[in-house]
Amino acid sequence: MNEVVPEAATGAATGAAAAAALLHEHGHLRIKHCRHGLFIYNMLDRYVGRSLDRYGEFSESEIALFDQLLRPGCVAFDVGANIGAHTIWLAG
Repeated sequence: MNEVVPEAATGAATGAAAAAALLHEHGHLRIKHCRHGLFIYNMLDRYVGRSLDRYGEFSESEIALFDQLLRPGCVAFDVGANIGAHTIWLAG
């Protein structure tokens, strides 16, 4: 098992991202508390994983749009959900 390295030591972003707590790291996988929930992600992924790793969130502008369009009781399908970055928010 790899040692968990604090984000400050990895050069990751500070502020809101620093509040996202890294719980476990093994090889290229990390488990982390992010803005909208708990995620396991590939830290080598260029897009979703990198965003979760650095900022603790992914594509917040899309989530802001969903927040404007969706109301309690609406049904939404997250087709092609990748690792579920939007699904976790939708389920909340």
